Amino acid sequence: MEKRGLESNLVVVDYHNEEYFESPQAVVSAPGVGFILGEHSEFCNGMAIGFGLPLRTYVAVSRRSDSSLRFFAADLQERKRSTLSNLKFKREDRWANYLKGILLGLANAGCPLGGLNITFHGTIPRNKGLFSSGSLCLAAAKATAEAMGYDLTDPQLIQAVLFAEKSFVQSPYVSPLEIYLSLYSRKGHLLLIDQRNFSMEYLEISFPEISLILIDSQVPQSDFLEDLQERVEVCNEASLVIRQQIPGGDLRALSPKEFRGILGEVSESVRRISIHGANESARYNELLTQLKSGNYELAGKILNHSQEDLRDLFEVSCPEIDWITKHTVELRGVLCTRLTGVGIASCALTFYEKSVENSLLSRLDEYERIFGFHPEVYPIHLAGGMEVHRLP
Repeated sequence: MEKRGLESNLVVVDYHNEEYFESPQAVVSAPGVGFILGEHSEFCNGMAIGFGLPLRTYVAVSRRSDSSLRFFAADLQERKRSTLSNLKFKREDRWANYLKGILLGLANAGCPLGGLNITFHGTIPRNKGLFSSGSLCLAAAKATAEAMGYDLTDPQLIQAVLFAEKSFVQSPYVSPLEIYLSLYSRKGHLLLIDQRNFSMEYLEISFPEISLILIDSQVPQSDFLEDLQERVEVCNEASLVIRQQIPGGDLRALSPKEFRGILGEVSESVRRISIHGANESARYNELLTQLKSGNYELAGKILNHSQEDLRDLFEVSCPEIDWITKHTVELRGVLCTRLTGVGIASCALTFYEKSVENSLLSRLDEYERIFGFHPEVYPIHLAGGMEVHRLP
C-alpha cells in the first residue's frame, strides 16, 4: 500500500484556458475538512474540533458578454450549459446543480450576475463525507463574486453555500460546521467550534514525530443513504428531548451519568444518540488538556473512545471501518484511528509514529485482500482554509 501525493499547483488555470481560450478573472480554492471530535454533536449544540485538509477544490471564473453559463468539470471531462434565466434543478445535471444553486443564491442575495465560464478541478475524494461538494460551492461563490467585483461578506458566503446545498440540491445532511472549517481553517492549527453560537478558537499544534493519514475505505457512499436519513430524524428527535429535559438544551453542565438519569422514557435509538452527545461533550475538555500538554498518546486513547461511540451509540460506522480501526490501533505506535466526516462517512484518520508506517500500510494491504476494496491513503497535515489565488 502506498500513500498518494497531494497536488498543489493551479492546473485549473490551464484547464480554463484550454476550454474557453481565455484566462480566468478569479481563481479560488477551498479545502475539504476533517474532524477529530464532535462533528456528530450538532443536535445538542456540542463542541467540535476539526481542520482543513490539504485536499482542495479549485474554481476558475471568467465573465462572458452574454447571459449564457458554461460549466466545465475538468476531472470528469464533462460540460454543462445553462442560462441566467433557467437556474433550475435538473437531476441529469448532477454536479452542475451545485453551481446553479450558488449562482441563484448569489442573485437572491442582491448580486446581479452576467454570463460566466466556470471551471473546477479538485483533489478531494467525492461522496466520502469530506465536504467535496461544499468546497466546490464555497470556492465557486467566492470566485464568482471576485470575477463580478462584489465584496461578499463571510455570512453572505455561508448563506449562499447553505442555500445551494440545502434548498437547491436538497442534500440530506448539511451542516454549517463544515463551511466554517473550510472557510476559516488555519495552517498548523486545529479549529475549535462551539455549535451553540459558532464562535471559534484556534489551537496551534505541532507533532513532528507523528504522522497523519486519511484512509478512504472505498465503501460506496450509496450504501449509507437510507441510514443517513434515519440518523437525521433520530437526531432531530433527540434534540427535542434534550431541549425539553435540560434548560437551554445544553449538555455541557452535566456529566454523562447525570444526563442518563434525566432522559426519561425515550426510544432506544434516541437514548444512544443522546448519550453519545453527552460523552463527546465530556471528552472535549479532557482532549484539549492532553493536546495542549503534548500528551498525544493519551489524546489518542480519548479519540479511540470517541470512535467506539460512533460505532456503538451513534451507529455511523461500518464493518470495513471497524476492521481498519481494530487492526491499526492494535499496532504499537498507532495512537488512534477514528472516522471523520459529517453524515455517514467512509473515511478515517489515523495518527501514528513515523517508525511504524510500513507496518501500518501492510495492514491496509490485508484489508484489501479481505474486503475487496482498494483503500486510498493520503498523507495529511493541518491545512489552511479558503484562498483567493493570485493569477500569473
